[in-house]
Formats: sequence, C-alpha cells, structure tokens
Amino acid sequence: MPASKERVPVVIVEYDEIARTIAQRIAEIIRERRREGGHAVLGLATGSTPIGIYRELIKMHREEASTSPTSSPSTSTSTTR
Repeated sequence: MPASKERVPVVIVEYDEIARTIAQRIAEIIRERRREGGHAVLGLATGSTPIGIYRELIKMHREEASTSPTSSPSTSTSTTR
C-alpha cells in the first residue's frame, strides 16, 4: 500500500475544537484500518502542544468502552484522579 500524505483542511480558531477535530480524524483512521484487518501506526509527538488531542482521544476511548456491548469491568481500563 503506497504511503499518502493526507491534508486536513483546518479553519478553526479554538484550540479545543482543533484538538477534537484531529482526535476524531485519528479515531476514524484507526477504525478504518481495523475494518480492513490492519493496524494503524501512530507517531506521537511530545511536549504540550498535542496534549489536547491526546485528552480527546482518551475521552473518546473511555466513552466507546463504556457504551460498547462487549465492555466489562475486567476488560476496560480506567483511572481515578
């Protein structure tokens, strides 16, 4: 499969909205790869810039795990702060 560069048009001003949009696209790519029987490989940046994206991905994962018909306390991971 040839590598392709994806261009995501962004016309958003608020950081939280940008983070949510990017996290949704990452989740969509992961789901697409899973449907195809493959895996998505993510290169995760460090520093404070992508923290909002990671926060949104965690939130989305927890929401999906809590609404999934196959989720159970023994298979889902949660942390308490």
